[in-house]
Amino acid sequence: MNDRDLDALLSAPLAPVEDLGFSARLAQGIVRRQRAWDVLLAVLAAGFAGIFFQVMPLGQAGGAIDTLSQHLASSVPLAVAIAMVVLSNSLLRWMAE
Repeated sequence: MNDRDLDALLSAPLAPVEDLGFSARLAQGIVRRQRAWDVLLAVLAAGFAGIFFQVMPLGQAGGAIDTLSQHLASSVPLAVAIAMVVLSNSLLRWMAE
């Protein structure tokens, strides 16, 4: 058997395989699992927000958020990291085209 015979064997179309709904069940399972993760993340975010506002009164929370935003706005490493993410995304889109 030479390369031409092997190419002919591997490029020949195969008959469809009956999977008795396996592919559909697998796809549904993936969607179900993703929805479960989405719900879990939403519940965790709401829980953390609730705990945050229980521990810190609303007036102090505004001051804490203001201070944090000022520190983040003047952070050079954060600016460099964001620039790297944006440039990487641009490069990947350019390469995909």
